[in-house]
Amino acid sequence: MSAWACSAARSQREDTLLSHSLTSGQAVAKPGVAVFHRPVTPVPLSTGSRLSTPASLTLRPIVRGMRTFIITVLTSLVAFFAPTPAFAYVDPSTGASTASGVIRAFDKPAQNWLPGHRGVDLRLTVGADVLASGSGVVAFAGMVVGTPTISIDHADGVRTTYQPVHPLVATGDLVEEGSVIGRLAHPTTQWPGLQWGAKRGEDYLNPLSLLSAPTIRLKPSPAGGGP
Repeated sequence: MSAWACSAARSQREDTLLSHSLTSGQAVAKPGVAVFHRPVTPVPLSTGSRLSTPASLTLRPIVRGMRTFIITVLTSLVAFFAPTPAFAYVDPSTGASTASGVIRAFDKPAQNWLPGHRGVDLRLTVGADVLASGSGVVAFAGMVVGTPTISIDHADGVRTTYQPVHPLVATGDLVEEGSVIGRLAHPTTQWPGLQWGAKRGEDYLNPLSLLSAPTIRLKPSPAGGGP
């Protein structure tokens, strides 16, 4: 082989070796040629670069907000539709939440102009304290057809009336449930005691319906006893 052919073959082998070395990351110097290998440095992310956020993380604040809104709405609806507690009343002759000493019952007439008994008569001695059956405003305190009378308007729309009672309050006074509003006067009818009435608008009510129902307790019969 000629000198020129040997030189060409050697040069080809060196080029092949250099190409392989650069591909594998190794630096091999070719005779008479300086080879410099620059390491690859990863490029850092800039501070202004943004990573993609998963959809679940993006929706989480929205879900929390919707949950708070739904709870608020449901709470408001429950409060709005909840039944209003019954207005508290007491027996004006005793201050108890149940009636006692009824001497004449309520007898509502079919028409307001027909005769009947538009209240109840409660046992009470002349001069005894008469109590407000519920909190409210004194609507009237004076004489009605020769009978001393007190009327009280309550927050639930009911007006209660007390006869015959010498008033210790005046029209417009605020009264509390169970507070003394007057003293029982001498009867002006054949029926003694306190006459207690109630109405809503033009509709007369049984005053006893404003009170709690009395608790009935049955006593056990003696052992071996008959009916």
